[in-house]
Amino acid sequence: MKKLTIIVAFLSCGFVSCKKDITQTAVEGETPALENAVIIAAGTLTLASEINVGQVKIYQQKNGKYLLSIDKMNLKAGSKSLVIKLSSSNAVSYSSIKICSVNNVPGNILHELPSNFDLTVFKYLLVLSEPTEEIIARAELN
Repeated sequence: MKKLTIIVAFLSCGFVSCKKDITQTAVEGETPALENAVIIAAGTLTLASEINVGQVKIYQQKNGKYLLSIDKMNLKAGSKSLVIKLSSSNAVSYSSIKICSVNNVPGNILHELPSNFDLTVFKYLLVLSEPTEEIIARAELN
């Protein structure tokens, strides 16, 4: 009987911990919101031919987190997967941070930036083809 009690106690602890993990995942997976956020940098996303293909904004929320917003992005990716990076120069460099990859290009993107984001260092947003890292579009953030 003691063995049965121990097994039941062990299983109930497992169920409680599983419920806790599910709750935390739901909170972490929430979509970032722009409520009470302030624009701290912005730029125009352009192709190499200087054609405007979208607007880039970086917001800072009241909790100190940063959000990247790309509005009205109009790129013809074709079959290529694209990578969005923040960089210290207008070319691909070792000091760039990968933000996300996209298989198709929606009109708008909203993405939380990493905690090590520093606007004094990362002044450019680059959209690159994957895996060749050819620059498709770029924006200087002011």
